[in-house]
Amino acid sequence: MPSEFTLHDIARLPLPGDNVAIVTQRVEAGTLIYDQAQRYTLSHTLLEGHRFAVRPIAAGEALLSWELPFGYATRPIAP
Repeated sequence: MPSEFTLHDIARLPLPGDNVAIVTQRVEAGTLIYDQAQRYTLSHTLLEGHRFAVRPIAAGEALLSWELPFGYATRPIAP
């Protein structure tokens, strides 16, 4: 059975305009994350400090953390 957490329990979304969250601990693949009315299932294990999408990101769109771009999606990314 996969683990379930709220976004706040395992990650931080530094600013409201960010499209990725930063995990604050190791999170295993298959973990369900709840954030208000949204639900994410992680497809990969993430280590502390790594990021995951919290909204759909189109190919070519900037990846935003602290509302600053740190890269661009090379393909569409689903939360």
